[in-house]
Amino acid sequence: MADIAQAAGVHQSTVSRALRGDPALPKTTRQRVRALAEEMGYRPNPLVSALIAERKRGRPSGHGSVLAVLSAGKTPTDWRSSPQGSYAHIFQFMETHAHRLGYRLEEFTLADAKVGPERLKQILLSRGIRGILLAPMPFETQEIDFDFREFAAVALRLYLQRPLLDRVTPDYFSVMNTALEKLKSTGHGRIGFLCNTEVDERVRHRSLGAYLVNRQSAPTHFRKPLMYEEWSDGDFIAWVRKGKLDAIVTSIYPQYLRAQQCLEKNGWTLPRDLSLISLDCHAQTHEAGMVHNLEQEAISAINFLARKVESADFGVPEQSCRLSIPGQWREGELFAPRG
Repeated sequence: MADIAQAAGVHQSTVSRALRGDPALPKTTRQRVRALAEEMGYRPNPLVSALIAERKRGRPSGHGSVLAVLSAGKTPTDWRSSPQGSYAHIFQFMETHAHRLGYRLEEFTLADAKVGPERLKQILLSRGIRGILLAPMPFETQEIDFDFREFAAVALRLYLQRPLLDRVTPDYFSVMNTALEKLKSTGHGRIGFLCNTEVDERVRHRSLGAYLVNRQSAPTHFRKPLMYEEWSDGDFIAWVRKGKLDAIVTSIYPQYLRAQQCLEKNGWTLPRDLSLISLDCHAQTHEAGMVHNLEQEAISAINFLARKVESADFGVPEQSCRLSIPGQWREGELFAPRG
């Protein structure tokens, strides 16, 4: 602002007032200063703006600048109630890493009818909050109505489709590839993929795509996948018998449990007769398969957003970027190498 003041031949406080749109200044002065600021490439520092907002309120937090976590649940914290607590773990990791960088997190929801998107935007701006983390959205929420022009934003996972923001997500394609390579290397030769169509939509067909690429090159090793909308014990058992499967890959934990119960009820002994693995293992469970690196996902999201905030990279990008985090194989129960 000092550079702009010198170029415009005015005091620095006049530049500050002009950029804030102070109506007490002549309109011509405001327009001239703003045009000069644009020409000189001036961008406001959002961290300084946040500090000033806290000082004006007279209630400094003492915890650094605030990053908003925006969800679509009935309450701001509903999004964390995911099966096996994976989203709760992500939030804890994000909170810890944000604190290391001098930030703190505060949760908000778009579902509060008393506030609404426009009012929420004004609340965030008035408090100097310029960074937004979009929490994983419910399956039915693929589009949200919010004006991101004055915010840096990063979305978690692939669920939100509009607006298409920068995002951090597990690398579902490589997760499937790693699991299949492990099964092949341990002697499994008749592998099947079991997936619900809704789950397939949520990960944008990346797991299925990786499976089909492997099936294309080795159709005898990788049998036709079973994609279903509504579960049927009969269809599942018929698929397993037809393929004479010695390994089944499941997408999520509830699917893994359902397949296990159905197989054991129909006479299979696991893992003697076949291996059952999951692409979404959790810390407190014992299934074999792939474990998502939730801590790296959280750290990457905070780092990504902090860089955008600190460089005033606001608005929906013309072309979004995606950081994909690979998973790691875990040897657990219901997995055994074949002869």
